[in-house]
Parts: sequence; C-alpha cells; structure tokens
Amino acid sequence: MGHVGKWQFWEKPHSLFNYTKFFEGKHWHGEKHAADMARDEAVVFLRKRPKKKPFALTVAFYPPKPVGSSYEPGEQWSPDAAHKKMYKNFTYEEPYNVTEAQKKLPDFLRRKGAGVGRYSERFGSELQYQKSLRNYHALITHVDEACEAIVDELKKEDIYDDTIIIFTTDNGMMLSRHGLAGKWHPFEESIRVPLIVRDPRMAAATVGKLDESFTLNIDLAATVLGAAGLDPHPVMQGRDIADLYLSEGSHIGPAWRNEFFYEFPNEDMVSATALVQRDWKYTFWPMHGLEQLFNLAEDPYELEDLVVIKEGATKYDGPQYDGPHNERLAEMRARHDELKEEAKGGTEAPQCIKPKK
Repeated sequence: MGHVGKWQFWEKPHSLFNYTKFFEGKHWHGEKHAADMARDEAVVFLRKRPKKKPFALTVAFYPPKPVGSSYEPGEQWSPDAAHKKMYKNFTYEEPYNVTEAQKKLPDFLRRKGAGVGRYSERFGSELQYQKSLRNYHALITHVDEACEAIVDELKKEDIYDDTIIIFTTDNGMMLSRHGLAGKWHPFEESIRVPLIVRDPRMAAATVGKLDESFTLNIDLAATVLGAAGLDPHPVMQGRDIADLYLSEGSHIGPAWRNEFFYEFPNEDMVSATALVQRDWKYTFWPMHGLEQLFNLAEDPYELEDLVVIKEGATKYDGPQYDGPHNERLAEMRARHDELKEEAKGGTEAPQCIKPKK
C-alpha cells in the first residue's frame, strides 16, 4: 500500500503504508511543482511494488487548492508557466449576478465568517475573478496530465486492465458563487464533487456512461474493500459503488439511496446541516435556528429560499411560517431530524453495508 501527496493529519503513519511520500501546504516545493511530485512518486511506487502482489495506491494531489492569504489577483493559485499560458486568453462569466445573490444570504453569512472574507481576497474584483479562475483551471489541467502519466505507467506495466481507478475530490470551493469562497457551506458548489470510476469488471455498454446516483465519500471505503474481496465492518456507513454498475453476482442489493444527510459541525465557522434530495434541499443553521428550503429542480443555484416567515413575527416568537411550501418544509424537517439521529448511531442507518454471507 502506498500514499503520496497531501496528508493533513501530520502524524507519520508509516505503519499504515509500505510506501509514503508526503508534501503538503503549497503548490511548489523548491523548483518542482506539487502535481509533478505526486506524478513522479506514484510512478516510483508502481515500479518498485512487488510485482506478484495486489496493491493499493492513493495519490493526493495538492492543487488546485488555494494557498495562503492574498488580495493580489490569482496569487493564491500558482500554476507553472506552461499551464498558465494555456488559459491566458480565457474570459469567464458568472452564471448569475453574484452581488445580488450575496444580498440574499442570511445576515450571519454576510456579516461574519471566512466565506465572505476569502471571497473578497480571491474574487472581489473582476480582475481577481478572471486571474483566479485562469490559474485554477491551469492547475486542474496539470493534475489531469499527471493522471494521464500514471495511467500510462499502468499500461506500460500491463496492469491497466487489472486495476480499478477511482478519481474524486474532497470538496468544492464555491469559486465566488453566492459571493462566497471556501469549503464550509451546504450549497451545491461546495458539496458536489466529481467521481469517475474505471473498473475492469464493467460491461462494455456501461463504460463512459453518466450515472446521476447519489454517491458519498463514505462509499469509497466500502468500494475499495469490495473490490479486494473484503467485508466492511458491520458498523461502517457507506455502500459499494459497484452496486451501480455491476449487474451480476454478489453486488445485487437494495435500491440505491435517493437522499442524504449533510453536516458541517464547526463552532469556529458557520455550522450547517442539510437534507439533500433530488429536487429539494432543506438546510438548517443550528447556531442561528434558521431553516431554508430550496427547489433544486427549478432553482439549481439555490438563490430563492422558499421559507416564508409570518408577517409581524420576531425571532422571540419561535418559528412561525406562512407560505405555500409549509407542508414540504415540515416533511423535510422531520426526515432531516430522522437521518441526523441515524448518523449519530441512535438507530441503524439504512445505507449501512452488511457483511457478505
């Protein structure tokens, strides 16, 4: 087993891996870019690994995460010259009026928190916005090319068709949407991330298809264990993603999830929980007792909160609502609370994986 790149826990987990190379916190290490370091160390691991044993390798790219604190346009992203040049003539347009969207945020998000502050650093002016996104996309392209080099190494070693490749990320960064930056918000731009699975067991007709199913980061461990023929522990939450693309064998199981519970519990920032369904989202801000409801089908950018407070009500009156979606709000609130209890372990979570017989 190997791990190269970002490792944020700081203790040295040499007992967990046979091969480790950690580098974190910046885009450049001396004269070498972090994306190139991750690529090269991954290739070293593949070449040095015992050739007759199964292997697992995590490549944790540091970019395109912003680094440091700076108001200089694009400064928090540091691509190399070649990739930066690729995007020098790109111009980006916001999908909606961000200034107006920021005005619709709850007062506490506009008045306090790192989200608005980092937006001001990274995207507060048109020049900041354009240069930040150019550098951001340059870093993404660099990672893309590094992944290609790793795949090429798998092919050179003739193990590509025996290797499962999972590409995903930890979080979105808002990128100025709602007048925010950072990763602590329940908006879709923060919690939706890419997931690509290349599994040699897939039928040819499945390869390259887009699947809109709700997968979560807790599914990754169960997926890796399943591919290795191992049973997850009974208390592990998550489910083998192969259930979505393997139509035969032991992966047949109950229907896939159609909703999920989100939580960001952090008193130093702005805590939030949410119930996310295909067409609706219920968001709760526990530090402020605020509920929000969004129709994702009609309002995918979450610009129009559908919760209506009764005229004349104050915060001392407790929650008093008067709107056409009160029934939906009550249903979503109840389901949100139920899933929250399941997540705490109060009841058995329905999406928990069960040991294979």
